[in-house]
Amino acid sequence: MILKILLLSTLSSIFIDAKISNSDAIDYLSKYGYIRESKGSLMSGPAAISSSNNVLKDTLRRFQLIHGLPVTGILDEITKKKMSSPRCSLPDFRPGGNVASFKAASKWKKKDLTFAVLNENQELRGQTRRIMSEALKHWSDVSGLTFRETHQNSNPDLKIKFGSRHHGDSYPFDGPGGVLAHAFFPEEGQIHFDEDETFTDRKKDGTDLKIIAVHEFGHALGLEHSLEQGAVMNPYYQGYDPNFKLGKDDVHGIQFLYGKPNAYKPTTIRTTPRTTTKRPIITRPPIATTKPHINKYWDFLPCHLEKQAVFLGPDWSTVYAILDDDHGFYKFDLGSRSWKKESLSRVYRGLPSEARGGLIDDKGIIWFFHDIKIYAYRRSQLLPGFPKKIDDFLYPKHPYAAAYKNKKIYLFKNWLLYELDVENLKIKNIHRTSTIFDGLSMHVDASFRYNGYQYFFNNEKMYKFDERLNRMESGYPKLTSDDWFL
Repeated sequence: MILKILLLSTLSSIFIDAKISNSDAIDYLSKYGYIRESKGSLMSGPAAISSSNNVLKDTLRRFQLIHGLPVTGILDEITKKKMSSPRCSLPDFRPGGNVASFKAASKWKKKDLTFAVLNENQELRGQTRRIMSEALKHWSDVSGLTFRETHQNSNPDLKIKFGSRHHGDSYPFDGPGGVLAHAFFPEEGQIHFDEDETFTDRKKDGTDLKIIAVHEFGHALGLEHSLEQGAVMNPYYQGYDPNFKLGKDDVHGIQFLYGKPNAYKPTTIRTTPRTTTKRPIITRPPIATTKPHINKYWDFLPCHLEKQAVFLGPDWSTVYAILDDDHGFYKFDLGSRSWKKESLSRVYRGLPSEARGGLIDDKGIIWFFHDIKIYAYRRSQLLPGFPKKIDDFLYPKHPYAAAYKNKKIYLFKNWLLYELDVENLKIKNIHRTSTIFDGLSMHVDASFRYNGYQYFFNNEKMYKFDERLNRMESGYPKLTSDDWFL
């Protein structure tokens, strides 16, 4: 089996002083997956890009766009500084891959994992095990995972090791300032840290071990890189933050793999001291005695659960909602104001049950998205030639929602909006959500366009955006159980 390795590294000295030539930039962009070997494509490899300033400009624009830099297409100082920043050496794009706010590589077949620190960092002796437990707790707090420390001779799932240079695998470390750590995808369970690095604990100087460990554990649990700014799985090390926590994108990624946390699982990581075999005390959260909020008008499943998609039906007199976690497909009759369970395949033949979107453009075409495919319906009929595959590595695989504004289609992926050219099936631009929908300050799970308004959903909350006035309605967000979209 080919091992998949992830190396967290700073860049070589050619990048450290930010004296980056066009040739250096091409090597950098090629190394991290921004130049694709694709026949007939502009992104056809370093040789082609080096022979065309236009291609280099286009590739730099993509790099700048993705990483939130001013989009100039020029190798300016801001771009050089970004390329000089410490980062993980895993490419941002695999061959043939698409950009995604989070990407999952593989997963463990179980959710209760054991771990062991095989040896401690010399500078943080006596603190290493605590730091590793704290790092893993960031992941268990937001997912269905639990972690229990065990002895190293008990065949732990996650094996944490500090070593220098050649340390027992095929990927030797390179001394201070180079590779910081590396980890293997599931179910290898190997997480290695370079003992020659200056790791610190809650200090601004040096490299914070816990933050590096959280990133590496993310890889060991199956997450690839996130291109979302502020995500711990972002390829760039962002330094010590005393208020560090997982980003929204990190949470969505780990929950995609392992689900949401169980309300009754241990609140802390269980540790097994090396000097005793006594079982640790496990604390459980108290059972809430507060009565849940019940609205007499909307005490119904689709109002209270997370919505995967909300869209108008082909007869334009019903609204449909696909609910997450296999809760089904429901329709809401605008006349009788009543819910009823429905079969998705009866309404939109050929549409996968995991589809997102359902937006209606000014021509009355209803657009859906699933994985890297796009579906277009007029009424209930799939248009000829659809579904189509979107072959653009900027496309956010598995978009969460879609919206329509000023004759443009936008795809939501966490806090980013991807502007889609449906004629050419290419991403034209990437925006922050709030720059297109002013006042929208939450992650969007689903959106719905009706009667001059856009409705945005997040779990039980809803925003209402006035298309004519180009602003968010006051008093929002509201609970969908209190005020549905009418």
